[in-house]
Amino acid sequence: MYPPEVIKVLYRKGRQLNLKIEEHEKYGLEFIEAERKYNVALSTKMFLLKSEGNAISTCEKLAKGDQLIADLKFEMDKQDILRDSCKKALSAIFAQIDCLRSDLSFQKLDYKNIGATQQA
Repeated sequence: MYPPEVIKVLYRKGRQLNLKIEEHEKYGLEFIEAERKYNVALSTKMFLLKSEGNAISTCEKLAKGDQLIADLKFEMDKQDILRDSCKKALSAIFAQIDCLRSDLSFQKLDYKNIGATQQA
């Protein structure tokens, strides 16, 4: 690829990076909201189970078996996976940008060397 093409690709990758950062932020906020809902619902359910006379050692297992709690846990785990996938995509984009920058630097050095040999 010639330098102008590399620069165009770098700009495109920069835009992709910005979009992915916004997406990562969105998934991060959705994850912490899902985690908050899950923790509140779990503790409430455990409190209710304990107040009904269940042994404290079984309250957590019983609460996690509740359909609402399980659904909230599923949503929290889903958001965690989306956030993690987005983080990995960010890393991939950073790696691609680094490769492009290295290619551009190498081409710059190569052009300098060509110019130096032509002058000699």
